Amino acid sequence: MMTNLKVLPKPLATNISSEGELFLCCVQTGLDPTINKRIQALVAGDIDWNHLLQIAEKHRLIQLLYCRLNTTCPQAVPPPVFRDLRGRFYANSRQNLVITNELSRLLDMFQERGIRVIPYKGTILANSVYGKLSLRQVYDIDLLVHQQDFHQSRELLISLGYLLKEKFDREHSFSHPDTKIEVDLHWGLTPFYFPLEIDFEAYWQRVQPVALFERSVFSFSAEDLLVILCIQIAKDCWEREQQIEHLAKVCDIAKLLETNKQLDWEQVIQQAVAIGAVRMLWFGLLLARNLFDATLPEEILVKIQADSTAIDLVEQVCASLFTDADDLSTPQKSLFDIKFRLKQLIFYLKMRERLADKSAHIWHILQTFSRI
Repeated sequence: MMTNLKVLPKPLATNISSEGELFLCCVQTGLDPTINKRIQALVAGDIDWNHLLQIAEKHRLIQLLYCRLNTTCPQAVPPPVFRDLRGRFYANSRQNLVITNELSRLLDMFQERGIRVIPYKGTILANSVYGKLSLRQVYDIDLLVHQQDFHQSRELLISLGYLLKEKFDREHSFSHPDTKIEVDLHWGLTPFYFPLEIDFEAYWQRVQPVALFERSVFSFSAEDLLVILCIQIAKDCWEREQQIEHLAKVCDIAKLLETNKQLDWEQVIQQAVAIGAVRMLWFGLLLARNLFDATLPEEILVKIQADSTAIDLVEQVCASLFTDADDLSTPQKSLFDIKFRLKQLIFYLKMRERLADKSAHIWHILQTFSRI
């Protein structure tokens, strides 16, 4: 067994709040037998229950918080708090069903028009990774299509009553005025200013069936999905001042590892190398290990240990998690906030291992400011 891997200490910070620690204990995916006892001890102490619920809502993990408290110590939770938590759990579960039904309908529409589409995140993760639709909060529908099919897909959504809400690089967001369901239509995984080129055809060749109610749909293979989830959390941390906006995204990684014990790690690394996302892979895996007690193979831990930059980035992101000064907001930053933009640039340059990707990002920044 390896004993010298540099990892974050637990608790994550010396001034971690009781609410933050209780939250993390409740959403653990590992099998630490002491967790339930620690949960019971924390619940018996001085807990600001409103703050705990705020943390769980912010990080989109109400479902797991409720399930763990319900099985561990429901009688110890103040009755009004427990009723509130249970109500949120069932409300989210009902919303998940509505969104899943709509996803099924949309996939039928895409199939009728001969458009290849890969649904991912949301409902797909709830079913394939969490094992139960009610265990993951679902907020929208994410669909990836080939770039050449993007316009036709966009027109299809509009014909079904969806309204274009926002345009982003390689992504359009839609919302239905009646159902309020939102659909994010992608032809890439990241915007131009976070350069990362994907091969839709290669992904399509590797798709795997995923259960969706009484049918099967095609989504990413577990190996591809793992790399994609790690890319998403790295991008989010870069965009939000090196902070994790929703810990649910790290939990997704931990749950995928938990439910896919036979991952082809050689293929995982091969795919990450191909798109210049190896450090993002290590970053996401180490977050899942340190925050959710995810189990990683010895050979992967050795590779992570060899990348001190990835470890430093994880420590940087986790440094302020769940302290007494928890900031539950996500303030918008001005384009001219030089201090923030400089921190963002440094974080990005550390996150990418290939010189070409670093250069492309710097070029995008220069082009942006030259147009102002």
